[in-house]
Amino acid sequence: MPVVTPLEGMVRGHNGAIIRYLETVPAALSTEAPVVILHGTLNTGRDWLDTAARITERTGRRVLAPHRRGRATSADFGPDYDVMVEVTDLCALLDRTGPGTILIGHSYGAVVSLLASTARTDLGALVLYEPPLPLDRPVTGGALHRIRAALDRRDLDTALSTIHLDVLGDSAHTLAQLRTLPSWSERLTLAASSCVELAALDELTGLDLAPYAALTVPTTVIQGARSDRPPFGTPARAVASVIPGAELVVLPGHGHVANFTAPREIADLFVAAIDAAPVLR
Repeated sequence: MPVVTPLEGMVRGHNGAIIRYLETVPAALSTEAPVVILHGTLNTGRDWLDTAARITERTGRRVLAPHRRGRATSADFGPDYDVMVEVTDLCALLDRTGPGTILIGHSYGAVVSLLASTARTDLGALVLYEPPLPLDRPVTGGALHRIRAALDRRDLDTALSTIHLDVLGDSAHTLAQLRTLPSWSERLTLAASSCVELAALDELTGLDLAPYAALTVPTTVIQGARSDRPPFGTPARAVASVIPGAELVVLPGHGHVANFTAPREIADLFVAAIDAAPVLR
């Protein structure tokens, strides 16, 4: 894959807070609308740089991957934090990228992207990869107090393990594999941020999807075949059934983190959605 140059930038989000982003830029200037990839919990924008580079190489578009609040050099959450703060941050970035922007959201980032979509009439396309919406029950179940208790003890390992086992639904075998990866130590540093985000997500419990029946933006909802359960598969199918014309795409053999397990395949799905998007100016 040809080398693309990642740049760094920033916008002012909710209450003027700084939101940093990484950007892949094509070798030749392009008039195509850019792409924004909004990451999920336990991730940063950097975790999507490989995907961003693949999209830039194949489509000639700029791709922006922001670091959401509570990580990297972006602002902290702040005392009034909730999911709508993230929506305001995202809309500030979309105001900069302009009409026709392709918005891709993963996990918590997909929830934020879905919420933001009702406030925008200028998106070129919307791609939602497994939004963990708490439609009829909290995403964390009874795990949130255990995560907080572990964080209060400064036991990041237990907090992160609880997130994987009791919220994300990973098996003990998968958790053992994750612990062997170099990225485990980086994920430990995101445990506290993830707890804040999970609590904000639980506040959406009972979210009414009816307003999304009015969306007109071309929408693709992606579900990994291994995520055929709450908190990922069930909400993904529910969202796809409500948005008019939305396409539900199932990624065989993979689950919630295809940017790591199947980078070429997930990029293929994103590029297909981008290529099908109408041109907005």
